[in-house]
Amino acid sequence: MLTLVSLLVFAYGSVFASFGSVVASRLPQKQSIVSPRSYCPNCKRSLNFFELIPIVSWLGLRGKCRSCSTPISIRHPAFELLGGCLWVATYLYVPGWPQRAVFAVFWLFLLVLVETDILYMKVPNVLTYPGVLIFFILTVLTGIQSVKMALIGFVVNFGLLFFLSIGTRGKMGMGDAKLYGVIGVVLGPWAGLLSLVVAAFSGSVVGLTLRAFKLLKKRQYVPFVPHIAIGVIVSVFFGSQLLNWYIQLVLYRGY
Repeated sequence: MLTLVSLLVFAYGSVFASFGSVVASRLPQKQSIVSPRSYCPNCKRSLNFFELIPIVSWLGLRGKCRSCSTPISIRHPAFELLGGCLWVATYLYVPGWPQRAVFAVFWLFLLVLVETDILYMKVPNVLTYPGVLIFFILTVLTGIQSVKMALIGFVVNFGLLFFLSIGTRGKMGMGDAKLYGVIGVVLGPWAGLLSLVVAAFSGSVVGLTLRAFKLLKKRQYVPFVPHIAIGVIVSVFFGSQLLNWYIQLVLYRGY
């Protein structure tokens, strides 16, 4: 029964992640996310049902448009796979269906912003501004955070990124600060800060590696939202273990 439910959850997660890709590609361009239906950007042919099945269609088409053979970015099945996996992990490790539903929406929200950052180097205000209010209401109503902790999480995480954005003169985008306001509401202050530490570590490793191999120019922008997403995922599913490990390490060194 657990396996069957997990498969269904994965399927729904991948479908919603696929829709999230449509939102991410169209919203910053001020295009409708409903119409027209998905189409090949090269030959403009509308895709049929069998070409829209998450992951499976990409594999069946061998990563190419059926009509014009234009390569289809591996980003699409990758995000669909990630969306399905996140929903399954949420189903398995987050207690309570209301809480799972909130995190399911939160993952979709985060994946959309990862893609907009990769594609357009933007974190749209049209998502982050209402996101703060919507997730504040949802997390408080479902008991994920208390009103107090959600507010503190917002102030601490948004405030820190806000001042970092000013201090780094734009190297850390203000959009990242707004996103961290939402993250602080959902995760609370401490898990939110942990996700930032992980994100900074991930971003530093990738950035230094790219520079070492001369794949990154001196002032070239590197999307940070993907690293934020990594930090959030680690914080949600492994945060307690990391904090316990750190506390034990500090106590051990103290003696």
